[in-house]
Amino acid sequence: IWGPVNCRYSFIMSLGPGLVIVRVFGGLFTLASLILSIRHISDHLKHYYQPEYQRYICRILLMVPLYAILSWFSMMMPDTRLWFDTVRDTYEAFVIYNFMVLLINYVGGERRLVINLELKHRIRHPWPLTDCCHPFQPNRQFLRWTRAGCLQFVFVKPLMATIALVLESRGLYDDGNFSPQKGFLYCFMIENVSVTISMYCLVLFYLTTEDLLELYKPVPKFLCIKSVIFFSWWQGVLLLMLVQFGAITDNESYTGEFLATTIQEFLICFEMVVYSVAHLYAFSHTDYHKQNAAAKPILSSFGEVLNAKDVLVDAKRSVVPAKVDFELEEGKRYQPVFEARPQLDAEADPLRIFKDDNL
Repeated sequence: IWGPVNCRYSFIMSLGPGLVIVRVFGGLFTLASLILSIRHISDHLKHYYQPEYQRYICRILLMVPLYAILSWFSMMMPDTRLWFDTVRDTYEAFVIYNFMVLLINYVGGERRLVINLELKHRIRHPWPLTDCCHPFQPNRQFLRWTRAGCLQFVFVKPLMATIALVLESRGLYDDGNFSPQKGFLYCFMIENVSVTISMYCLVLFYLTTEDLLELYKPVPKFLCIKSVIFFSWWQGVLLLMLVQFGAITDNESYTGEFLATTIQEFLICFEMVVYSVAHLYAFSHTDYHKQNAAAKPILSSFGEVLNAKDVLVDAKRSVVPAKVDFELEEGKRYQPVFEARPQLDAEADPLRIFKDDNL
């Protein structure tokens, strides 16, 4: 009876007290972020009155518990960490695109957005590209390319993760090793370029539509997305650099790379608690309540959130645009609870004059 117990105790003690404490606290942080996120998502599903927005919000909120659970699993099972990282990397790319679609829906859909963009003046690129890049004119092509720039990350990230798994199985990857003889360096560079392009497209889109999104609290939403995905990315890069420069070194039991990845996973578990709290404000479910409205069953709503068919449709449309862009119905425009706006009738709305399908 006591044999298995003693065996497990010996295994835990062999890890060292420091690593055991890190894993225990990482598990507690994961549990806390899981409870907060599930409660928040369930509130959205209970009041699932505006799916054209809440579908994407729930997908974004799912990122926090997924990040936390996979990071804790990576700490507990370091030999299979690359598999967990593959799932996490795939979902973070998926979240970036969903966030951009959410912003487009906030302003009334693609067609309505294009009309507003073409009325704007030329816009300068943000620093450090202000002086080396010419100002651009927001238009249909701008929207198409920024959307494609975010979408490419959805496919590049999983592809690189799959290549990493194949190389690892052949002993050619060596996670954290920047040697030119190993595949990690090349996967790292390609992912870095892809994530930079995706982030820059998102920044350009935000700068161009900032005035249109003013009522929808875009800044906290944007900061939450940027922090969760891009801060954790550069945090991992910094830890690997510390290993390369000798700031994190091997000890009697573990390599520097192992210590760096363990620190990274633990920090992510802790940070997800902070982000789950921040999401309560940035993506509050109370902004989408409707008086005397009947919501769908929770399981039906959750199934709609998990159905990613719309992403594949959007991917096709980014390559072969539809003749008529998607436009939300006027009666379904998002009305923030904190500052409701009056509905525009057909005569008062200047955008109703645009009826040309080729617009």
